[in-house]
Amino acid sequence: MDHIMNSNNEENDAKSYRIVFSVLVN
Repeated sequence: MDHIMNSNNEENDAKSYRIVFSVLVN
């Protein structure tokens, strides 16, 4: 799960996606 080559924006998008996914599951 190393995202050294990824930008911070991509990291934020991943976190936002996880939050949305969690909300949908719950």
